[in-house]
Amino acid sequence: MFFRLLLCLPLACLVLGLSGCDKVSETKADEQKNPHFMVGKERVASRDFRGAIEAFERAIEVNPHSALAHFELGLLYEQHDDSDNHLISAMYHYKKALDLRPNAYPAENAKLRMAGCKQELVKSESLAPVYQTMQRDLERLKEENQLLKKQLEGWQAQGATRSNSQNLSNTATGNPASGKPPASRTPNPDRGVTGSGPAITPLSPTPPAGGRTYTVQAGDTLAGIARKQKVRLESLEAANPGVTPKKLKPGQTLVIPGT
Repeated sequence: MFFRLLLCLPLACLVLGLSGCDKVSETKADEQKNPHFMVGKERVASRDFRGAIEAFERAIEVNPHSALAHFELGLLYEQHDDSDNHLISAMYHYKKALDLRPNAYPAENAKLRMAGCKQELVKSESLAPVYQTMQRDLERLKEENQLLKKQLEGWQAQGATRSNSQNLSNTATGNPASGKPPASRTPNPDRGVTGSGPAITPLSPTPPAGGRTYTVQAGDTLAGIARKQKVRLESLEAANPGVTPKKLKPGQTLVIPGT
């Protein structure tokens, strides 16, 4: 009897092993037949990743032991989710898939995906201080830019005010182009009109009736000319009201009044 039991034990183990394989196969097929799992695959194909995440999460609620649903969720969180903790969520579902089915698909794929997620997390952690420094520098540059913009607007406003004041001043002085008063011209009986523009030579004085003219020579004085011409100095000055006695110049024409 004992030997008969020993002979039957290997056969029983074989039967149990085969039935275990069938159970795994049947479990995988059941997971794929889950309606929520099927909807999730369809949404992945149509690139509705957010809808696919919702469908696979419902599949897990129906069957918490669905390794395939966990693996699909891991892929979606890793590749198509923008939240801050998407890599951690992906690693959680990869780990669940690996624990539920350590010796069959998708165990190896889940291990590889977990390793990739860990590398990305380490990289992001090493870049975090640099990113924070860049953020601070960016905020500082924004503040400086705003300050410079306000200063520029103030200078532009001051320039516009000064320009308006200058235009009003130019209009009041009659010289809107240059903002300077027009140049004055001083009449000069000897050299014409001084100032801007060509000099105007005055006409020779016209002697009154009974009078004559005299051209000033070098060294002449008004008193000496009066003695030469035998006229009174007062009469000579009265006949030449525009002549200054101390500023006689050679070539200047004087009117000699009649005696």
